[in-house]
Amino acid sequence: MFFSSSFYGNEYRPLANVRDETVSRLLKYAWALKGQNNVMGEIQKSTEYKNVCSKFSAWVDLINEALKDVVVSLAKFDLHEYEVLGGRICYKEQDTMDFNVSYGYLTMFAHLQAEQEGKIGPAIASQSLALSVSCGSFSYAEIPKKYDHIVGVTGTLANLADSQQSILQKEYGIKKKTYLPSVYGDNHLVKLSDTQGSVQIVESEAAHIVRIVETIKDIDRKNRAIFVFFENRQQLRRFHNDPSMSSFKGFAKIITEETSPVEKTNLINQAATLKNIVLMTREFGRGTDFVCYDDTLNADGGVHVVQTFPSDDKSEEVQIGGRTARQGNKGSFGLILEKSSLEKYGLRDAEIAEMHNRGTRYTTFDQARSTWFSNMLGSSYLAAAQNIGQKHALAMGFVEHMVRGKTREAHDFLLQENQGPRLAASLVRTLVLMDATGSMSDLLAHTKNTVGVMFERAEEILNDQKIPTRFEIKFACYRNYNVSADKLLEVSEWESQSTNLKHFMQPISVAGGLGNEAIEVGLQYANDSVDAGDEMHQILLLGDMPPNTPKEVTENRRDNQGGETYWSTTPFYRATTSDAEVEGLQQKEIPIHAFYLTNSAKEEFEKMARMTGGTSGFLAIKGSDSNSANLLTDTITKKVLFAAGGDVAVAAYDAKFRRGYT
Repeated sequence: MFFSSSFYGNEYRPLANVRDETVSRLLKYAWALKGQNNVMGEIQKSTEYKNVCSKFSAWVDLINEALKDVVVSLAKFDLHEYEVLGGRICYKEQDTMDFNVSYGYLTMFAHLQAEQEGKIGPAIASQSLALSVSCGSFSYAEIPKKYDHIVGVTGTLANLADSQQSILQKEYGIKKKTYLPSVYGDNHLVKLSDTQGSVQIVESEAAHIVRIVETIKDIDRKNRAIFVFFENRQQLRRFHNDPSMSSFKGFAKIITEETSPVEKTNLINQAATLKNIVLMTREFGRGTDFVCYDDTLNADGGVHVVQTFPSDDKSEEVQIGGRTARQGNKGSFGLILEKSSLEKYGLRDAEIAEMHNRGTRYTTFDQARSTWFSNMLGSSYLAAAQNIGQKHALAMGFVEHMVRGKTREAHDFLLQENQGPRLAASLVRTLVLMDATGSMSDLLAHTKNTVGVMFERAEEILNDQKIPTRFEIKFACYRNYNVSADKLLEVSEWESQSTNLKHFMQPISVAGGLGNEAIEVGLQYANDSVDAGDEMHQILLLGDMPPNTPKEVTENRRDNQGGETYWSTTPFYRATTSDAEVEGLQQKEIPIHAFYLTNSAKEEFEKMARMTGGTSGFLAIKGSDSNSANLLTDTITKKVLFAAGGDVAVAAYDAKFRRGYT
């Protein structure tokens, strides 16, 4: 788990919410100013503001920075999409509603709006009223270094990649390893191999679901139990609700992060039972002890485990397979994978066909996955860990100031950490439209790791040059019609700081792909947003394939997800083409700056840029290329700066950060 993207190369950012009656009155007063001019000026003239400053007199400058965030959030609240269910604010998360997501002051204003509309009570709305203070960024990679000794027990030590072993030794001084045999004797798990039944690769999402159902039926006929692990709860629910699962739907047990502790314990205790079907998210593939007390089940072969997604890190796969054949019992394990999920490892149609022909499904996949993971760990995760190392040191210094009662030093740190957005007369907005299909894992990883650097450098240059313009960025990740509508285009909020964009990007993973890609839906989103009153000044397009042709749009919509009957019920009910959408953006005078990662996209990308008055160019993004992260950072940041401050801002950036690339 430590080497997953959720931890290694990532950060922990604690927030302190300042709640007080004076703060509540001030935030309600700010809400009442929605739609007015000079909101910050009106707030600072109010009695409510003076009362807060009087109550927290040593922190007035920090309050002012927080209020900048309040004012910016208030200005864009009308475009904020949320739902109210059961008296609570929630957000659509793919095909489910998530009650645990918060967009800071936007969510706070959603509570106040819902209270005005009578959809939630005053008590619930009042709980959301607070000023948020960031307390620093702590690197998960650095935290273990604070300890004198690190000891641990794991079942996957032998499965760590060489790059992981090297980091454990060089970075954390873990040099002694002891391997102990199981007290239960030899393991009786039927492990993954190159046989057909062990690793199955299917063509599409629909075929993926059908193959999983067929496997369940086969295991059920053999009087065994089956555990099916999904990448996330959205994938699990989509499978559970599919018509092909109808005959088993009433019998299948479901365990996700949302399952209550009592129910979770009961389901786990009863899971390894004859003819039981248990659907779970990947989180339960580690550390969950499914003990089999059923002698009949063990005699019939034990529990069969199915993993429905590829693990980037082999140790996770080993752990998931280890949920069966426990304590000397029997069991078996298999992978059922959708073809597009293998593309990020460099396994495309030709390679997959060769895997089938040579009978090397698992060994070829395992080798490609191992190479990819080592490259990403070395060039991306390690770089990300190094990028936040300085922030971690400052945050640890803040902890030390707090422990020693150094209030002045702690105050200075918090003020720097909580710099609010500039309240400038002009605003520049950039939509970053990026390919998130199977071949784009390098691009997504570098974007996740560098978005904070992009914002910091842009702000630094604007401050140095005293350019009053404020900038906001929105990320939109497009795929193709062989994924469901909630995955076809995933879009963030407009953000003036990097934290929420990093949070948005963290769960984004590559999926789908049919050759050319659905760039047209991203451009359609841009046109529709502007038509609805949203403000947008430029688009940065990053991808490796051209948009679908008109014929491909028609055929791909017809042949995937159930055809137009399905698409007509989604936000993409209106089929479109890139030419039509580019023409719309041309009329709106919104330039497309198109950067192609392969020459396959060059012609169409140059055409889109030329038609809209934008620029185009080749962007060399490769996972093993140490320059890739810097190149991506420079490309996006300089486009943002040019829109905000022209050639002067770009020249200042080059002078301060320019580097040569090899």
